[in-house]
Formats: sequence, structure tokens, C-alpha cells
Amino acid sequence: MKRIGGFLPLLLAAFASVLAPAAHAAAAEGPSLWLAALKMVLALALILAILFALSHYSKRYLERFSKARNSGKSVSILEIRQTGPKTQVMVMEAFGAKYLLGVTPTNISVIDKIPSGGTDENE
Repeated sequence: MKRIGGFLPLLLAAFASVLAPAAHAAAAEGPSLWLAALKMVLALALILAILFALSHYSKRYLERFSKARNSGKSVSILEIRQTGPKTQVMVMEAFGAKYLLGVTPTNISVIDKIPSGGTDENE
């Protein structure tokens, strides 16, 4: 975050230095298509850079938050697959044992207990 905090004022100063002479030139000569395109590209680049930085730092923060929240929990959902509009099959681990569950809007049922190796014993 410190890198962006130090870089952002320089970027804004460069953007302002491009716009200031352009405003005086535009008043004297009239609007320039190239200058308008340059302003648009610089503004787009600035917005995309800010969005990229926010995305990067929010991902890092959310990863840390979810790891801290799930540490030390004895029940966790390992995987969820949709089987219909309102039905799911989920793999859940509770107290060291894994279960395959069928989930509907009105019912949750245990389909099978998964062996500790995670493979099917019939194959």
C-alpha cells in the first residue's frame, strides 16, 4: 500500500501537467481531437490502475481474513456441486470424518460417509 501511496501523487501531478497546457492551448486554438483522445486514455489508465491496486489488496486481505476465520474450526465444507436449480451435493468434514450430503431447500441428508483415504472402496 505504501508503494501506491507514494506513486499516486506523482501520477496525479503528471496527469495535471498534461492537462494544464492543454487547457491553455485549447482555449487559443480550439478543441483538438488528439488531445481529447490523450486525456481519455490517461484517465482510463489512471482508473484501471486504481481498480487493479484495489483488487490486488482486497484479494490479499480477504485471503488472510478467511484463513483466520477458518483456523481451529472442527466443521468445514470442502466442496459444493449444484445438481439442480435448488439442489446441491456437498462434501463436508466434521471432526475428522468426511461426509457426502444431499441438500435441498427443505432437507439435508447424509448420502454416504467417505473413507479417510477419499477413494471409493468399490473400485
